[in-house]
Order: sequence, then structure tokens, then C-alpha cells
Amino acid sequence: MRDRRAFHSWRTVPLYEILWQTWQTNVIIGKDKAMADTEGEILTLDEVAVYLKAGKRTVYRLAASGEIPAFKLGGTWRFRRSELDQWIAASISNKKKPDER
Repeated sequence: MRDRRAFHSWRTVPLYEILWQTWQTNVIIGKDKAMADTEGEILTLDEVAVYLKAGKRTVYRLAASGEIPAFKLGGTWRFRRSELDQWIAASISNKKKPDER
């Protein structure tokens, strides 16, 4: 025979409350946490190549020449996502200025 108390215990909390709590945790709290994580995120050369949709050699060349914000850690290139985003924004604004005369 089935234990009805075990079946009934999970139903004491209405479904909408469970859904609301899950939504709050995943969407509201998780979103802020994700935003904070990406700002200070440090990327590898491979990740930057994917992020910029460029080749690994191109990213390496840009880093080695100082054209892209990067630093070396243990002999490998690393990139801060926030600095890359600023570099992209600056590159875009520099291209627009000569055309806007």
C-alpha cells in the first residue's frame, strides 16, 4: 500500500509558489550574478577568438603587437572581457568619427 503522507507532503506548497521561487532564484538573482561574473571574467586566447569570431593567429598577433588589451600569465595570453568590450566600443567609435564630418 502507498504511503499517502509522502504523496501529500509535497503538495502542501502550492505549485505557483514553487514556480515563483524557482523563477526568482534563476532569473532575478542568477541574472545579477551572471552579470557580475562576466565583468571580471578572464578569457584565454581560444575563448577570445570565439568571442571575436576571429582566428587564433589573428588574436595572438593583435595581443603580441599591443593592439588588443591583453596580458601574459605563465607564458600564455589572457584577456579581461570588460577591457575587450571597451576596446571594441572604442574601435567602433573611432571608425564612425571620420565618416560623420
